[in-house]
Amino acid sequence: DIPAPVECEGWNSLSGTFRSMLQVATYDGADVLRVYALQCTHPVTLLFFVPYISVAGLGILNLIVGVLLTATMRERKQDDGWQGFTARLLKHRAVRDLRQVLNGFCKEADDSVKSEGSPLLSRMK
Repeated sequence: DIPAPVECEGWNSLSGTFRSMLQVATYDGADVLRVYALQCTHPVTLLFFVPYISVAGLGILNLIVGVLLTATMRERKQDDGWQGFTARLLKHRAVRDLRQVLNGFCKEADDSVKSEGSPLLSRMK
């Protein structure tokens, strides 16, 4: 003979009732309610427990999804920051490489002017 949930030890005090309802909401104590529903002598209590389990389950699921979405959005924002940093770094490297190439051309032009002689230099002499 299985006692009804209202007559069980976890339902005699306010704190015990809160703990039992939390167990029911997390499906930890749902087996007691399932057995009670099969041998139901007070069907009115089921009108309370079934919606409570449904709403509490949806609330916990909503909480879990909210935490996961918040973590995902935080990671996405951090990834966007890294992508911007990477793009700036690539632009900086491109400018540095261009500067090196231009410096090489300037040195070559300066060396060729010195070795071949510049028309401007020859006029000044």
